[in-house]
Order: sequence, then C-alpha cells, then structure tokens
Amino acid sequence: MTTVNDVIAFVEESQLKPVHLNRTYYLVPEAGSEKAYTLLLRGMKKTGKAAVTRFVMRGTEYIGAVASNSEGLMLHILHHKGEFRHMEEVVSLPEVELREKEMDLAVQIIDNLTEDFSEDMFTDEHRERLLEVIRQKIEGEQVVLAEPKRPAKVIDLMEALKKSLEMTTEKKPAARVEEEEELIPQRKQA
Repeated sequence: MTTVNDVIAFVEESQLKPVHLNRTYYLVPEAGSEKAYTLLLRGMKKTGKAAVTRFVMRGTEYIGAVASNSEGLMLHILHHKGEFRHMEEVVSLPEVELREKEMDLAVQIIDNLTEDFSEDMFTDEHRERLLEVIRQKIEGEQVVLAEPKRPAKVIDLMEALKKSLEMTTEKKPAARVEEEEELIPQRKQA
C-alpha cells in the first residue's frame, strides 16, 4: 500500500514529459474514501492539472505525479533531478533545409502508416521469435538463424522517400488507397 504523504504543488499535466517518468501505478480509493477520490479525479480532469507529490513506498521516499485519465487516477513515479537529461543537453540538432516535395512525401508515408492506437502494438516480437526457436528445439526441428539485415546507405533522399512511399502504400486499408489515388495525380501536377 502506498500513501501520498505530501502534495508539493499542482502543475499543468502537459508539463510532465516522458523523460520525467519512471514507472506508473494505478491509484484506487480505500473503503470510505470513494467520494474524495472521485472529487480529486474530476477536479484534476477539469483543470488539466497533476499533483506533484512526495511519498514513501516500501521504505523508500519518491517524488511522483498523480494524474487523471479515463480510467481513474494514476501515480507516475518521477525521476529525481539529475537522473535524466534533456535532449539539448545531449546533442544539438543541426539546422537542415528541406524541399517541399521531400516534406510532402514524408507526410504521405506517415499518413500511409497511421493507424488507431492499440495495445496489440506492444507485442514483444523478439520474445515471440525466441519462444518459436525454443519450441523448434524441443520438437527436435533444426533451427536456422536468419542473416541480420544491413541498413542500405541512403544516397538520394527523394529516391528513398519514393521507395518508402511505394512500400507503405501496400499496407494501407483499401478504402484509403482508393481515396488517395485520386489525390496523388493532383499533387504531381501542382
């Protein structure tokens, strides 16, 4: 059982970034505290705020953020200051000029690969392949390891984008392919 000892402050939930987050737990109300839980949940949803907290769990003090979502309250254990780095501290990205056609192709590839979010996307493919190899060994089958793919060198960005577009078009649902086939000739004429 975890008890939040101290609310340090309420902050805009949008200010919490993935780099701050360590682990997440569901928070559920204790018997008799359902009304207070619901009041906090709805108030935080309405204001878009998260509570930065200090709490003890299993004898260790943590900093956390209590945030609302559609399921209830979640406790995100936060990394302490100094346990994470912002990207600008690690690398500075160079300024790059892009042509409009390159950007159009990149957006089209992204659109082609866009799907509704699903937890099925979290499949551990490495684990699945490993279990298949184990099954093959148990059944006495010969296990053949595939050669690792080597990344191709990108020489012409536009050519690489066009090839990617061709590959992603095959993955699109049929209705979207027909819809966009009408749009593609118009883009080429422009």
